[in-house]
Amino acid sequence: MQLLILTPSQLGIQLRSLRRAQNLTQGEVGRRIGLSQKRLSELERHPERLSIAQLLSLAGALNFDVVVQPRSVTVPPSGGESSGDLKPEW
Repeated sequence: MQLLILTPSQLGIQLRSLRRAQNLTQGEVGRRIGLSQKRLSELERHPERLSIAQLLSLAGALNFDVVVQPRSVTVPPSGGESSGDLKPEW
């Protein structure tokens, strides 16, 4: 199953859900990746504080993949910008 994560809070919810689905405690996952239970709890509650390295470590410990893919681009009907003029909205 693929999940689209658009906000940090969604990421935190999914990390906790994946951990619980495997019947793992925060302490067990923390030990696997070299973090304390307290730090893992903080990261689940405040995932915006995760580093890329920590996210990838969690992915390994919880057996999920981090996938980066381009968004679908909708081309304006006519008279608008050409597809070459479209820019990401970040």
